[in-house]
Amino acid sequence: MTFVAGKNLVPKPAAAMIALVILTICLPHIVPQQISILDIHRQLVIKLKIVTSPKQFLLEVRSELGKVIWPTRREAIRLTGTVIGVSVAVGIFIGALDFIFTKLMGLLLVR
Repeated sequence: MTFVAGKNLVPKPAAAMIALVILTICLPHIVPQQISILDIHRQLVIKLKIVTSPKQFLLEVRSELGKVIWPTRREAIRLTGTVIGVSVAVGIFIGALDFIFTKLMGLLLVR
């Protein structure tokens, strides 16, 4: 389910969100105030046929999950270790900065 925009394929929900943002910004300058942005958004959803049945939604979810390249167990463990290691390193760095600035402020305020 895609909306063709030029040569690129844009997923319908993304196209609707882009259109809504553009309408939100430009609408006050183009359309009289009697029409609400919400009414235009409803019409946009209907025209792009974004709302699908729950069954169709689940079929599309299953199709998309089939395209995912899942990491192997070894990759998942390695990447988890990397995240933990970087988190610990950043925590130590921020803790060291906090300690240094606390001591500096203590020296400045004592004088």
